[in-house]
Amino acid sequence: MTDDIKHAKVTTYTSLPDGTVEIQTDSYYERPSGLKQEVMRHIKTNRDTFMTDLITCVEVVTSQKTPELTLVITTDNAGNPTLITQTYTTKKIVYPRR
Repeated sequence: MTDDIKHAKVTTYTSLPDGTVEIQTDSYYERPSGLKQEVMRHIKTNRDTFMTDLITCVEVVTSQKTPELTLVITTDNAGNPTLITQTYTTKKIVYPRR
């Protein structure tokens, strides 16, 4: 990164071969102040498989792969679930201030 960043968050998205997206956010407050890495997956679902798909998404917490999970559920016009977007943290570092 450049030396002239004072106060910012820089987010980088990387598509992985398995269809997931790796997200890295670097935070700056006069110098690097934090780093957060996340993985985002899109899971197509429907009314019949929704509960099974939802339980599968939550397993990253129960298997202790992440302390932080965000789920976004998208529905069609009739209110039926069509897509679950799962985002979970894989690494989070907060650098100490002086």
